[in-house]
Order: sequence, then structure tokens, then C-alpha cells
Amino acid sequence: MRIIQSFLYEQALGHVQRNLTDLTRVQEQILSGRRFSRPEQDPVGFERSLGLRSEQRRTTQYLDNVESARSTLDFALAAIQTSSESLGRVRPAILSVANGTASIEQRRALAEDLRQLRQQLLAQANTRLQGQAVFGGTFSGRTPFAEDASGKVSYLGDGLQRKATVAPGVTMPLIFPGDSIFLSRAPHETLFEGTTGAAPGAGFDTATGVGFLDLVHTATFYGDEGLGAGGDTVSGLAPGTSSAASDTILGGPGVHEIALTVAADGLSGTVSLDGGQTVSFTSSDTDLRVEGIDGEILYLDLSSVTAGFSGTVSLRAEGQITVDGGSPPVALDYTATQVFQDSTTQKKTHVDTSAVRKAGRETVTYAGTTDLFSSIDGLIQDLEAESTISLADLGGVTRGRLREIDHGADTLRDTLAVVGSRSARLDSVRDHLSDAETQIASLLGRFEGVDLTEAAGRLAQLELGYEATLTVSARLLSLNNLLSII
Repeated sequence: MRIIQSFLYEQALGHVQRNLTDLTRVQEQILSGRRFSRPEQDPVGFERSLGLRSEQRRTTQYLDNVESARSTLDFALAAIQTSSESLGRVRPAILSVANGTASIEQRRALAEDLRQLRQQLLAQANTRLQGQAVFGGTFSGRTPFAEDASGKVSYLGDGLQRKATVAPGVTMPLIFPGDSIFLSRAPHETLFEGTTGAAPGAGFDTATGVGFLDLVHTATFYGDEGLGAGGDTVSGLAPGTSSAASDTILGGPGVHEIALTVAADGLSGTVSLDGGQTVSFTSSDTDLRVEGIDGEILYLDLSSVTAGFSGTVSLRAEGQITVDGGSPPVALDYTATQVFQDSTTQKKTHVDTSAVRKAGRETVTYAGTTDLFSSIDGLIQDLEAESTISLADLGGVTRGRLREIDHGADTLRDTLAVVGSRSARLDSVRDHLSDAETQIASLLGRFEGVDLTEAAGRLAQLELGYEATLTVSARLLSLNNLLSII
């Protein structure tokens, strides 16, 4: 059979091109440090790499958001701290006037000190970071505090908190609107920050500054509540040993439910809370911990569950609420408005407890209840009114002004604590994102990285193979030419 010369050419050229392609690919891997740069080189790996790089970009953006938010909080902390310290320095002098022990010269000196303090407070309230007002709410491009011709300070920002998206599905509030820190508003807004489900109720709150609501669990009841201490006679579910002390679930009937499946022999099964993770159990479990999707926790006694039961069991949980550590605690009634009155100050807080789901602490901000500037202005006028106000009257007025200024100082300190806690939370988020970024980089290295030692060995083999292919192809083609002549 005669060998066709064109066929030999095609075969030889095909071998050479394939070897050259393999050789070029390994050379590219060594030079770039990546196993592939085009989809056709590794379709599955390339798609996975694209997903990881997209996740890497998102993580980097979140880290940038965290750093920007942290810078804003740092500037806010510095401004509030300076304002708080300035108020603390002048307080003893104000107190001396309130006690009637200051001379006229001391009163004049204090008035000048207060005038300088006022300007410092105004400058701190108008603090800017990279051209953006820190305390202007979401209107950060304009100067938030301005004086009119009479010297009255007005707030030009809005009443919204600046927020930052710092992780997937996590948006953190940063700075309270400036008027809630340095000025008062009527009516003011009450802000809740927590995860219990408590919210502002209907009515005007007279409490001020920043406070706390503490919601605690006291008892959990299941189904028809006819089994023992709050258990269900149908399913056999009952409160666990640690239930009263350690459950964090709160809410009226129908807010939560248990999904329970019991084996036919009643000795084992599975249970879940509010669609949370399914947990296996045995009939020996008398204090099984189960967690819902929102972090609510139950301790269950499954020693008397009904064999073969499969279904859901409703439950309710009783609890108590206290405001700023006041006593006695008040039972939660899960209504749209519960009114809590401080036993000392008689100031009221209206709380919507209808959507409360779990125990915990709520930070409550009574925004816009303190006006430092008007208090200081009034005190300056009183100190300089030497001929129109008696020393006795001045003492009484000053004590009233001092209470207002102290209230403003308390607001600054409380705000400082909340902003500081948010800064600490940002640190935690940043650490988590940094860990995620490291893990993504590691995965990318596994998918895209090249073992240079292995690649160098492969390159040497391909070079030898390429050279051999060229040599063999040349000999075959020469032999074929000779045979064609014969």
C-alpha cells in the first residue's frame, strides 16, 4: 500500500502542533503563576475562579466600607470626647455660682469661659472628615449647625442616622443625627437598637439621653400546657431542666413553633425551632438545647414525647422588662404600647412589645432632648446681668441651667459609650472580613496556582517530546520522498 505524502505531512504537522500547544501552555503557567488564563483551558476551574474573584472584590469593598466607617466613628469619638471634657472643666465654676460663692469678677471670668466653650462646642458639632460633616445625618455635605443674627444655633442636617453596609446583609448605624447630641427637638424621636423585637410605642416619651431596656425570659409553655409545668399533653414536649433560667425565647401564642418528629417506639426523633437547625434527640434528653433562626434558644425535656408523633407544637413564653435597671420589673403583655415609668424621675417610655421574640438588651436613644447651646447662652446672660438679677436669684437660675448642662454632658457621655461600642463591633466585623479574605486568597491559590517544581519537570518532558516529534517527523517525510522517487 502506497503512503500518500500529504497524509504524512498532515500527521506530522498535527503531532508537532499538539506538542507545541502543550509546551506553550506550560510555559504560560510558569510565567503567569496560574494554571489557566482562558476558559477553554479549564472550564470548571475558570468558572470557580471567577466566582471566587467576585467574592474577593465584594469582601475588599466591605473592608473599605468598614475602614471608612471606622474613620467616621473615630472623628466622632474625638469630637464628642473633647466636648465632654470641656464641659467637665467648667462645671466646678458653674457650681460655685450656683452655690452663691463666686464673686462678680469670677462670674465675669466664667461668662467669658462659657463663651469660648460655646464656640468650641459649635466647632466640634461642625466637625468634618474629608469634606463631609460628621454630625449632619445623611445631609453630610452641608454645615449642620449655623447661627442666625441673634446667635441662636439651628440644625440644618436631617434626623437620620448615617449607616454603612459592612458585610453581606449587615448594615450598621454609625453616628446619631447631630441634633440628638447637641440640640433638642419637640417632639423627639425614640430609637431602639437591638434584636429583641421591641420597638417604640405610641405616645410621647419624657425620658432623655440614652438608656436601656432589659427583657428577660421567665417561663415557657407548650401546646395545651396541661403536662406538668407547662408541657403539652398531645406531643409530650415539656420545658427542659434549664428552661426557666436559660431560655431566651419570648412571645405570645403563635409567635413561635416547634417541629417535632418522634420514632414509632418513642425512643428517638428530631426537633427544630422556628425553621432553625434540626436536632436529633433520644428519650433520655431532659435538657436539649435548640436554637431558632433568629438566635432564640429553648431547652427541652423530651423524655415523655408521644411515640409516633409528627407535627408542630405552638408555644408561648412569658417574660419581664425593665427600663434603665429600674425596679420592680414589669411583665411583658405583648401589646402595641406598654408604658414604663421610672420610679425616681417619673419619666415615661412607651414600648411596642407586640413583636418581641427573644430576651436581650435594647439600647434606647431619646433623640433630640438636650440643647446645650441655649443652656449656655442663658447662663452667660444671667452671669452678665449684674444689675438686674440678685445673687440669690442667680443661684437658683444657675442651678437650673446647670441641670440642663449636666443633662447635655450626660447625653455626650452616653453617646460616647454607644459610638464606642459600635467602633468595637466594627473591629469584630473587620477581623471576620480579613479572615474571609485570607480564606478566599487561599482557595484562589488552590484553583489557580501552579506548582513550579512540577511545572518545570513537565516543561522539560514536553521540550524533549517536542524535539523528538520534530526529529521523527523529519525522518518520516524524508523517507517518504525517497520512496516516491523509487
